[in-house]
Amino acid sequence: MSQTVDLTAGKTIPGHPAYVVFKDGRVYSLKKGKGAFLSEVRRPSPVWWRVRISGVEVQTRGLVLGLFGDMTAFEKRARQWAEENLPNQEENWDEDWLEDLQ
Repeated sequence: MSQTVDLTAGKTIPGHPAYVVFKDGRVYSLKKGKGAFLSEVRRPSPVWWRVRISGVEVQTRGLVLGLFGDMTAFEKRARQWAEENLPNQEENWDEDWLEDLQ
């Protein structure tokens, strides 16, 4: 069953118009056949989440911050994923964000 993706909810990456980024950090590629979401490299901290765009790994949160100026939806999705997939992992999200800036 095919699902329709509302591309108007996302923004294209400057210089890479075949990629559409959504506020929650999902990245859609128009290059993949009829289009598909890119696979993400996920880690316990969203600081380290990555997607591969034109052969280069790109920080997901950087894309979201640069295009939308707000990471609330991405952070919410990342926390939900961590709670479901890493239930016994304790992470200090504030320290993770701070560590990446240094």
